[in-house]
Amino acid sequence: MLALAIVVAVAAVACAFGMRLLRFAHRTEFSSFLERAVFATALGLGATAYLVLALGLAGALDARTLVIVLAALAIISWRELGQLVLGVIRGLADFAGRPRSIGGAAATAFIVLTLLLAILAALAPASANDWDGLSYHLAVPKIYLQAHGIHYIGWLSHSNFPFTMEMLYALGLALDGQGAAKLFHALCAVLVVLAILSFGAAHWERRHGALAAVIFLSAPVVMWEATSGLNDLAAALFTLLSLYAFINWWSGRGSAWLIIAGALCGLAVGVKMTSLGLLGFLAVAAFYHRAASERAGAAAAMRSAAVVIALAAIIASPWYIKAYVWTGNPVFPFFYNWFGGKYWTADAARLYRAEQLGFGMGRSPLALLLAPWNLTMYGHMFSNFPERPLIYTSIGPLLLALVPGLLLLGRLDKRAKFLLLYSVAAFCIWFALSQHMRYAIPMLPPLSLCAGFAGSEILKKARKELRPIAIGAMVLVCVMSFAIFVLVVGDGIPAALGLETQQAYLARTVDGLYTMARVINALPPGSKVIMYGETRGFYFDTPYMWGNHHHNMIPYDRLADSDQLIAAYHSFGITHVLMTAQFIQAVKGRGSRLGILLAESLEQRKLAAVAMRGDLILLRITEPRA
Repeated sequence: MLALAIVVAVAAVACAFGMRLLRFAHRTEFSSFLERAVFATALGLGATAYLVLALGLAGALDARTLVIVLAALAIISWRELGQLVLGVIRGLADFAGRPRSIGGAAATAFIVLTLLLAILAALAPASANDWDGLSYHLAVPKIYLQAHGIHYIGWLSHSNFPFTMEMLYALGLALDGQGAAKLFHALCAVLVVLAILSFGAAHWERRHGALAAVIFLSAPVVMWEATSGLNDLAAALFTLLSLYAFINWWSGRGSAWLIIAGALCGLAVGVKMTSLGLLGFLAVAAFYHRAASERAGAAAAMRSAAVVIALAAIIASPWYIKAYVWTGNPVFPFFYNWFGGKYWTADAARLYRAEQLGFGMGRSPLALLLAPWNLTMYGHMFSNFPERPLIYTSIGPLLLALVPGLLLLGRLDKRAKFLLLYSVAAFCIWFALSQHMRYAIPMLPPLSLCAGFAGSEILKKARKELRPIAIGAMVLVCVMSFAIFVLVVGDGIPAALGLETQQAYLARTVDGLYTMARVINALPPGSKVIMYGETRGFYFDTPYMWGNHHHNMIPYDRLADSDQLIAAYHSFGITHVLMTAQFIQAVKGRGSRLGILLAESLEQRKLAAVAMRGDLILLRITEPRA
């Protein structure tokens, strides 16, 4: 549980530092301590991530330096730390003493139990379900820590994505390993729930926020992701708070809220490129609001839009500048036809786009109309494994049932209308770009607020005899969602609690990859592995690189024979080749140039088998370096 204590301490320091950053907003109205604390924590975590980035670029990325930086932040913010402690104590006392109905008590129990289970499950080691976490979200920060700095990784295109969340993962890995790293993602889920509760209390009623939080947590995909080493809940947090701050601004609660909205939008864009849609939406919304409400007209409207764009661009820009400097493309590897990109080709861009378009159930107008239903009932079709139904890939039925209820309320609340308008815009962008279930998560908090508002108002206006039926149906959905969550993550609870060793847990859950990792980590010093058909290198301590994914550092099509292939391997310091059985069959069947070269190397015994684990085979290069 040391990891939990570390993340709580970092979150407290981040919150205190965020409160200090918010001093500029001393005339800005906060509706509650909770509202202030949630915004402060998000801003503080973002600032902490950028400090880690700065240390990494300076070549000073290690646990000792990170602890010194955190200690400095705590010293700078010692007054705010005191305010935080007092505020939490008072808030808990107020929460405990507040009378609540049976429905309110049930909602509280569901929220608390679900988040506690997510936190506990996040402590378990990343397993086979966390493919992208093991491939790059957690793996790249580990590589940076091994090198004590952030550097260009040409064989891993994803390392050039915006990496704000991954900087927090680097912090967690440095301080206490992957348990602490993954807890930062679970922390994002907690903060999203607190932001939903705060929004409901600030702009509607507490019951609206409570129901919205329940709806959000009842989505199986949300709670599964909270236990993973991914980044979509971080994008969801910054997106929701940016929209929240924007609504506070237009509600007349102070001009500083527009600055806060722009800053949080920049953090969202620094987590995922898809958040650029949020930036465009807020800029248009700021212009429209000022143009409609200010006598100054277009000039004032342009200034408001410019504030959002400038702040977001400044805050997000380090990631895009880094990508441009290292690859020649600020949004690498996307838009290759416009920007090009280092170690990338038009064929690679085409194949990657085809892969992104492969998710979902079509792109026709009918598919667009049916997408909410399909996301609920056929979530596995929007995942990496459409051939096998996965119970955790669903947005849950409550969103599908309650969001349309807004149409029954007559005149729609302007805040709900704004959140719904954003959600529709984000949904259309998601539908057009890549229909992966995970990429839809940032739109779920605003949709949950819409559903919570609609559900609460419908229950309030419903006939007395119908309320128990509606409430019973929602309780049943929540019980089923919690059961699904337990079923999905329960396997890792013994490892999280120390009742099973992490080695035993990983040996039975990571497809033979972990046992192969132990073989690879025992290779002689100076060894390096190239991977084919497998990308999950997080558990490798020995240096490695991807062989056939997302780069063309080795130009296989231009290699004449196996001698040139071995020479190319030697030029990268590669001593061993790791490949899957499926990869071997695939390249043989296609007759690709790489397959021909590998087959020739095997026939000529330039590659010799060292170990087999599951469907993985490790080969040693027998040819000495020239």
